[in-house]
Amino acid sequence: MAGMMKHLASLGLAMATVAAVGCGGSQKSSSAGAATPSCASAAANAGAQLRAVAAASGEAGAAEEAEQAAPLLEKVLAERCAADGWSAELIDCIATADEASMESCKAKMTDAQLEAIGAQMAREGGAPDAAPAPPPPPDDPCGGGE
Repeated sequence: MAGMMKHLASLGLAMATVAAVGCGGSQKSSSAGAATPSCASAAANAGAQLRAVAAASGEAGAAEEAEQAAPLLEKVLAERCAADGWSAELIDCIATADEASMESCKAKMTDAQLEAIGAQMAREGGAPDAAPAPPPPPDDPCGGGE
């Protein structure tokens, strides 16, 4: 599960483990009268898929870690979606994705979108599995001289 959380911080898990059958050839969501999913509904589905993948993995502690990570993932995706102006196609893809098809949604994202998500996840959630930064060097009483 530690690898799963590291992947999440870089968005890899967030998008790679969840994917949508609805992203493929279905035109149902774009038909007349159908409501367009919101950034919030897309983010909520990504969180739900993260939880489902973790629960199905059978890894000890995976479900608990996903339960802790999912709210941050949902927050970051909703914020990035709104701030970065994600396309209706991408929002619909993520909102209707299941674990088998989320990769196709990731493929619809630009590098800039992926980087923004990864940066915000790392900033707000810390980088899982990252070694702590080394302490600063002690003051040199000689100022570098002898």
